[in-house]
Amino acid sequence: MPGGRRSDRRRWPRSGGIGAIVLAALVTACTPAIQVPVFSPVASPAGAGGSSGPGTYGSAASSSPVGQDAAIAAFVQRVTDGLTYRVTFTGTATASANRLPVAGSMDVAGGDFAASFTYDYSLDYKGLGKVRVDVRAVRGTGYVRIGTSGWQTLKGYTSDDSNAPFAQVRSTRDVTLVGVTKVAGQRAYKISIADAVLIHPSTIVGDVSSERIDSTTLQLFIDDSGMPSSGEWRLDGKGRVQGQLQEIVYDLKLTFTKVGSKITIAKP
Repeated sequence: MPGGRRSDRRRWPRSGGIGAIVLAALVTACTPAIQVPVFSPVASPAGAGGSSGPGTYGSAASSSPVGQDAAIAAFVQRVTDGLTYRVTFTGTATASANRLPVAGSMDVAGGDFAASFTYDYSLDYKGLGKVRVDVRAVRGTGYVRIGTSGWQTLKGYTSDDSNAPFAQVRSTRDVTLVGVTKVAGQRAYKISIADAVLIHPSTIVGDVSSERIDSTTLQLFIDDSGMPSSGEWRLDGKGRVQGQLQEIVYDLKLTFTKVGSKITIAKP
């Protein structure tokens, strides 16, 4: 990842299985035809900043450097040792006036992950409802399934393309301390991780093309032992919706569970 930038090399295969959903929507609500987008090669600069979560923060200087450094080091050690966890997320994906509620979860076991989430089209297209997207990576091979289509392989997938939140963490240099606070009455450290792409905008089902990621921000809380509990993720990008260039923004709330539990990611 030269210069801290992440490139998207994946290609999302077109799928005819989504056609049944589209046809039903067209009959019941006269919605525009849906197409499964295809990845285009783009560069994704690292994000910075982000909104603050619960609690009152102290500065890095006012907290104990030993405590915060030890917590971050413990977190990095867990990740590089192959941390297992489930992250559940809810929020929205917006493009101009369109707003799609997003909800789902991802299981992670080291370098493997399995994500399943939905875009809810019912706010903008009555009768269409939710469209499910599944993305999975097992032993270096990526897979995708959109709607009722079958699983297809992501050509050119590499570990740098991982959607796992901590995929870009390899050392303490990849983690930035944002502040110190309390979560559920316990001391917690809010940290930031660059280049995390939990969901790529190319998974938006519809007349969307030329998707590009401009920046991402992942901020989360860890305790003294480096265990993650909750966080926030934001993506800012652009894409052409029905031919018009528009801003695309994801805002998701994250909750981490099953941290350290036995999780196995199987091939589809």
